Amino acid sequence: KIPVFDIGDTLFPTVRLYRRTVRQNTGLQGEEIGNFNIFDPDSSERYLGQKGADIDGETLREDYVRNVKRYMKKNGRFRLLRESSRRFGPIGLISDNWSYAKKLYTDMFREHSIEHQGIVISENVGTEKPDEKIFREFLERREEDADRFVYFGNHAERDSGAKKVGMEFVFTREYSNFGTSHEGNRIESLNLESIEKKVREV
Repeated sequence: KIPVFDIGDTLFPTVRLYRRTVRQNTGLQGEEIGNFNIFDPDSSERYLGQKGADIDGETLREDYVRNVKRYMKKNGRFRLLRESSRRFGPIGLISDNWSYAKKLYTDMFREHSIEHQGIVISENVGTEKPDEKIFREFLERREEDADRFVYFGNHAERDSGAKKVGMEFVFTREYSNFGTSHEGNRIESLNLESIEKKVREV
């Protein structure tokens, strides 16, 4: 079977990197991830302006992207995804995210020679997980049966929506920030061994 991944807090610690970037640029502490879209400079400036921070949204976005790339490289995430595609077939991504993110990850995957097919972002589909529409959109793009895919995600309630369309779901605890748990398939951390074990056994 072929692995498909959520992005935020599955491939890297999104909340931690959001907060680090905001802190580095403004000195503010503990800003919640859901309060603004860091990929949208106007959204960042409006939200952080209400907190008393004079911030350039473009700079904030650039710093966040730099932090993501640095983390992914330092922690072997690009290598992990590249090897996953080589072993199991072109990986895919399904994420509650913004259009800018799709371009960002497409560019990063190209830069690091990661074969992939099907990046589905909620903003482009008009719905979010666990709505099965976002998972069906992925299957239509891949033109393969659902039981060919194993979806790795960190939010049990949302990401388990993959099961509605016949995909397997593996709860990934490594960076989970939502206090959710899952009694079914699960792994503690995302690495080549844990991915291979799950795609072979489910």
